[in-house]
Amino acid sequence: MKTTCIVLLILVSCAVISGCHNKEAGSVPVKTEQNVTMISDSLSILDTLAQATRINNNQLSLTYAKRALKLARQSRKPEDVVLANIIMGTSFNTNDQDSNYYYFNLALKLANKPALLKLKTRILYNIAMFYNTAYDRLEEHTSELQSP
Repeated sequence: MKTTCIVLLILVSCAVISGCHNKEAGSVPVKTEQNVTMISDSLSILDTLAQATRINNNQLSLTYAKRALKLARQSRKPEDVVLANIIMGTSFNTNDQDSNYYYFNLALKLANKPALLKLKTRILYNIAMFYNTAYDRLEEHTSELQSP
């Protein structure tokens, strides 16, 4: 019994040591095509989740958007960063209009490449909706001031 415990302890120790020998503290993961594809897929999923929870649970939508921004910064692909800023702007759409405008303009500045035209149309649409909402609110307030 005692011998079995010692052998088992040695085997577990060897397995733990051999599994951790090539890991360094604070090591940066290698950027491979598979990792980049996984990040793009994760951004797509986070975009869908942020859109789905934007109205009912805005805080959860912002959490998804912040995760998307963090992932996009890790991938360092311009289209991922632009998409993450769009997700952030969309998540702020219901509460903080100034943050919404900030993230959409940031995405627009980053999307100045012809390859990002599809994302640019989405940005311009969201900015147009922002201005449309602002105009509606302006008309609402001016009609309140003009009524006796």
